[in-house]
Amino acid sequence: MENFSGYLKRLLFAIAGLAALVALVNAFIDPYGMFHIANIPGLNEIKSRASQRGAVYKRVAAERVRPNGLVLGNSRAEIGFDPEHPAWPGDARPAFNLALPGTGPDAAFSQLHQALVYSRPRVVILGLDFLDFRIGPQAGVQNSRSPSTWLDFVGEYGSALLSLNALGDSILTLRDQGNPYATRLTDRGFNPMQDYVAIAKQEGYHALFRQRDLENARTYLRGPKTVFLPDGKPASEFDTVRKIIALAKQRGIKLHLLIYPYHVHSLILFERSGLWPAFEAWKTELVKMITVSDTAVLWDFSGPSSYSLEPVPPAGNLRQAMHWYWEAGHFKKSLGDILLEQMFNHPADGSRPNKVGIRLTADNLAITLAAQRAALAVYEQMNNRDVEELDAIVSSINNKISTQGQQ
Repeated sequence: MENFSGYLKRLLFAIAGLAALVALVNAFIDPYGMFHIANIPGLNEIKSRASQRGAVYKRVAAERVRPNGLVLGNSRAEIGFDPEHPAWPGDARPAFNLALPGTGPDAAFSQLHQALVYSRPRVVILGLDFLDFRIGPQAGVQNSRSPSTWLDFVGEYGSALLSLNALGDSILTLRDQGNPYATRLTDRGFNPMQDYVAIAKQEGYHALFRQRDLENARTYLRGPKTVFLPDGKPASEFDTVRKIIALAKQRGIKLHLLIYPYHVHSLILFERSGLWPAFEAWKTELVKMITVSDTAVLWDFSGPSSYSLEPVPPAGNLRQAMHWYWEAGHFKKSLGDILLEQMFNHPADGSRPNKVGIRLTADNLAITLAAQRAALAVYEQMNNRDVEELDAIVSSINNKISTQGQQ
């Protein structure tokens, strides 16, 4: 019995020692940027695994920065809007990108509430995605959320210290220090998409667009086609946006609501999948909310423009890079910079950039929607190759849907 007792004690000590060693390594390497013991170039400065716990990483970093400007939204906002761009107004600096991939208005509302605990933002940009407002089984799905209770954070910190997954991410963090294409989040929460640089070089932009177009077409064709409930009431996400507008007004925040600059491929698929009427109805509802607000503005960057009409290189062309888009779902920082300059009326080079979109109001809504429809029709008439490829994708998916429905 004594031998067994001694063995058990040694085993417990060994387990405790191993756990302490794992915690020490994870705390020092800090793959998720949660502890900040030391950031050493070549060792752990690049947090290539931070996006694995993006919500926690961003909250910890934002509390440290205490930003006066915020970016909220989904992945389009996370990779499109640089919080360190010089266009940000003086009273909005420092700015921070709190956008979280795979989230919608509910997560943005939660993020803003949390941010008000440790900061007093003067300016907030909120990216709104039409697809989050559709009514149906797949509408408004939140793929990630921000921890909101102390138990959530205890669990996150405990897992970041003691789990084998965290140890594996510490090892990957060490490995990725010399990789210029390693994924990362900056100290201000921005995702520079370094990993996509390598993918674009290896596969070409046509392949990236093709994959995204296929995914989008499936989602649009199979998903709901309205932003209204059967009784005619708007989707609940509109109520969340109203709450954000009210909270911003209460706290004296200048709120910029923003409709993303969808590439023309996405716009064509909206039309071909029967989503265009809902797309316009969505904008109409947003304008109604803005009309009664004196602290929020609505920017529509979704119409065809010299940027969103950027041609996609043909298949097999690996050398030609796109300047404004990674693929149809995500625009680059280069375009996000121009949007920031337009919203804040502060072109970086002192000149006026080509107009991307418009500040949408009740007075210009009808003419803007008509102009966007007309511009899309002109594009479709002049770009047979792209339109034919997208029509082929839509036809193929519709055939599969029809076949499955008959089985």
